Amino acid sequence: MKTVNVSSSHINLLRKKINKVLAKGDEAVLSLAMKEKIREIITDDDGLGKIAMALGFSVKATPDLLMEGLRQKVLDFQKVEILMRELVVENRLSSVVAELYLLEGKRYVKS
Repeated sequence: MKTVNVSSSHINLLRKKINKVLAKGDEAVLSLAMKEKIREIITDDDGLGKIAMALGFSVKATPDLLMEGLRQKVLDFQKVEILMRELVVENRLSSVVAELYLLEGKRYVKS
């Protein structure tokens, strides 16, 4: 695993762009993404996701990655359903949103 430092100048640039100070981790993620010209950010943090989208990034969360695994046949529907329900139990996803993802997932299985 590689650790990358983000310079204070990149963090200051981010702060000016969004006109607010974020948690250090969020600032580091967004500053590095801007510096490296990354197009997509993976996060389950709704606040960070909204800011990232406002900055023009595509944002994916864990349920999106599970759906991608299902589409690519890396995961079967039963495994996706189990993992999605675990996210609900861990309070990382609402049951309503989980059901919407599972309905979408059933369409991939049928096609």
